[in-house]
Amino acid sequence: IRQIRNNSTAITWDNTINYNTTIAEKHDLTALLGHELTQTVTESSTVGGDAGATHYYESGFRDLSKILSPVTTSTYVKTAMLSFFGRLNYSYASKYLLTASLRADGSSTLAKGHKWGYFPSVAAGWRLIEENWLKDQKVLSNLKLRASWGVSGNAAIDAYSTLASLSSTTYYYYLGNNDVAGKIPSQMGNSNLTWEKTETWNVGLDFAALNNRFTFTVDGYIRNTKDLLASVTTNAGVTLGDELLQNVGSLRNYGLELSFDVKPVVTKDFTWDLTYNVGWNKNKITSLRAGDSDWVWVNSTKAARGNNNRLQRNKVGYPINSFFVYQQVYDENGKPIEGVYVDR
Repeated sequence: IRQIRNNSTAITWDNTINYNTTIAEKHDLTALLGHELTQTVTESSTVGGDAGATHYYESGFRDLSKILSPVTTSTYVKTAMLSFFGRLNYSYASKYLLTASLRADGSSTLAKGHKWGYFPSVAAGWRLIEENWLKDQKVLSNLKLRASWGVSGNAAIDAYSTLASLSSTTYYYYLGNNDVAGKIPSQMGNSNLTWEKTETWNVGLDFAALNNRFTFTVDGYIRNTKDLLASVTTNAGVTLGDELLQNVGSLRNYGLELSFDVKPVVTKDFTWDLTYNVGWNKNKITSLRAGDSDWVWVNSTKAARGNNNRLQRNKVGYPINSFFVYQQVYDENGKPIEGVYVDR
């Protein structure tokens, strides 16, 4: 029989201070300072063992005192994130807009000396609709140009991934005519593991006409990610296993996003709203530290249920999570040739 108990506690603590002021009726200033703490603790304990054949018929599988040789195991996992942030917004005559922000995040899951990441951003906007040379027109409802730059971070890894650990299984060694119990290492630590960071450049246009019955938004962006977090195959003898969690390389994303919204019919009781979105994106891995190979497996996709044959890899010059498979070869009649494939 076995009894399992689980308990999870999550804490979130936020504090913010806001300040707003207007100077000379045209200069609007808003400032914000904040602090955030998130913490999650998960605990579990298991008691189990063989209780003998009689117990199964007399105690309904619930009497733990009947266990002949009880085995108790327990786990304790704690993660936390501490953040400080600030933002400053400035507007002149509702035409020229500027925003700057900075946040500092400290993650418990990263290695000592690398736990803190600093992420700045800045954005600017120009509301052309507020300019005098557009004030008297009756067609446009909104016309705004936007541009921004910023850095964001990712530390989404399992707790204690940077620390060396021992297996939970007990192994016995024959030493000096005695069996000696011991443990073996199960994970090699990585004291250099740090934040994965993404730098994003963005420009955009907001357009609206006919009292907002037709709106159009377009955005173009470039995202450069460095210090990608991934488990990679290592050289023999470097670690105690086959893979090690590392900051492995860099990735570039760029693309366009378009959004249209049209209201062909607007009455007091009925509105017909049509929305259309389309996006185009291209990404490419620009560098990779992959140990003894020039690529890294992606664990999410298997060839079939029940086997461990993986289909996706990350490789320099290719899009992220690319499929590497064999292509069937066909004869002149369009029929597959049995057992003949091309490695793509």
